[in-house]
Amino acid sequence: LPTRSLYLWGEDDPLLNMSLIQPLLKDVVDIVLSPIAGVGHRPHLEAPEATNRAIINFLLGIDS
Repeated sequence: LPTRSLYLWGEDDPLLNMSLIQPLLKDVVDIVLSPIAGVGHRPHLEAPEATNRAIINFLLGIDS
């Protein structure tokens, strides 16, 4: 991808093992990784406040 990207995931995601992120990191030029602790595959439903905060910070250029 030629643009800055946000990769947001729940740390307890039972479907996506985080070891799979390494190939993604090689293909994406500028990526911000944003794990959300204590949630699974649907962080937008399980932790909407934390998800929204991560998205807003990304859009404002604040890496947290």
